[in-house]
Amino acid sequence: MEFYRNFRDKTWLIIIGVMTILSLIDSVLIISLINQTVSNSSEPGRGPSVLIALTVFFTLALVVGIWAFQIIYPFHLLSVDYSNKALSLMIASGVNRMTYYFIKLVATLLSTLLAFFTMFIIPFILILGVYSHQLSEFLSMISDTFSIGNILMLILNSLVGSLASIVILFFVVIMTRGKFWGIFVYLGITMAIGIVVVIFTSSIAVYSSNSLNAMPNTSWVGLLLSLIEGLIFGLIGLSFIRKQDL
Repeated sequence: MEFYRNFRDKTWLIIIGVMTILSLIDSVLIISLINQTVSNSSEPGRGPSVLIALTVFFTLALVVGIWAFQIIYPFHLLSVDYSNKALSLMIASGVNRMTYYFIKLVATLLSTLLAFFTMFIIPFILILGVYSHQLSEFLSMISDTFSIGNILMLILNSLVGSLASIVILFFVVIMTRGKFWGIFVYLGITMAIGIVVVIFTSSIAVYSSNSLNAMPNTSWVGLLLSLIEGLIFGLIGLSFIRKQDL
């Protein structure tokens, strides 16, 4: 039911569609800029100024859009039951609060990941059919630069970090009862956590005697800190929602 409701929200479906189109346009512009730069490398005086300007504009718009979307969309999914007074009715009808917490958390995480999958995989597939040669060269460069272990660690860090972020966001939603100003509370918490993470990872990098081992060490520290964040804020959020007067 949570998934059904999430994907019946026409406003957010339109926003996801717009972001997908924006991602596709930006990808095409970046590839076109690379191709034009390579073809004009012998003539440095002829800069593709219009193409550069368009690429910068669409890239900045996409970055800002992704940053806002990754906060506002899950906040909306988590807070909608507070804003429409549905949570109190569900609890009164016999829904267990802990069950509700975990179902809401998993549904929001999967819905957000699916939204990002749509935004980036669809443009990736479309570009694959048009710019297959350039894309294969880019992927081969990535594989030469990073090992499979580094790529898997990056994916694992991203998934655990996403889960920790949504757990923190859910804690804020519960604490503020879904009020929109809770987003600013969330930003303050994540900024404070970010400072702690930077201090820890920087310390690991500085004290690592072998620079080749610095990246794996900092990756493991980042993964561990994300797990700790999720555990702490998850327990606090569960405690709040179990005692909250709805």
